Amino acid sequence: GFLVASTILSNRSLDHSQDKITYTPIMEPGYHQPDPTHPSQSFLSPQWGNVKPFVIRSGSQFRASNIVGENVAGRLRYINSPNYTNDYNEVLRLGSLNSNDRTADQTEIGIFWGYDGAPKIGVPPRLFNQVVRVIAIQRKNTAQQNARLFALVNYAMADAAIAAWD
Repeated sequence: GFLVASTILSNRSLDHSQDKITYTPIMEPGYHQPDPTHPSQSFLSPQWGNVKPFVIRSGSQFRASNIVGENVAGRLRYINSPNYTNDYNEVLRLGSLNSNDRTADQTEIGIFWGYDGAPKIGVPPRLFNQVVRVIAIQRKNTAQQNARLFALVNYAMADAAIAAWD
């Protein structure tokens, strides 16, 4: 285990996760905007879009460019489209605090996916690793199977974060 961990850390030493970059937001509709209620809040780890992924080809591999466009004009076309309007209205309808349209299952799913560092729960990777641990115990995995399982799950979570930040 120590040898594998040392090798991974060595291989990842130049993966750009520690780069310091300045992120300048694009102040146009369709782009991430600073939080107006916390204007002095900085952007969290903007370099993560440049981090070398573990498994996927690049952080941009799953970018939604084909939907939202690569530039301001493309994004404006998208946010003025019927698809965007329908999706936006669905989020408003189902996502409002006291939605009459949201089912109990949808509420539970939203709470599960919507937290980020909730007290006594932790950040998503911690929760997902707890779920994977339960599955591993139920399947009576060997230590070798667990090492592979947890490596693959955590590679997937790391790559998902890299892609989300791209």
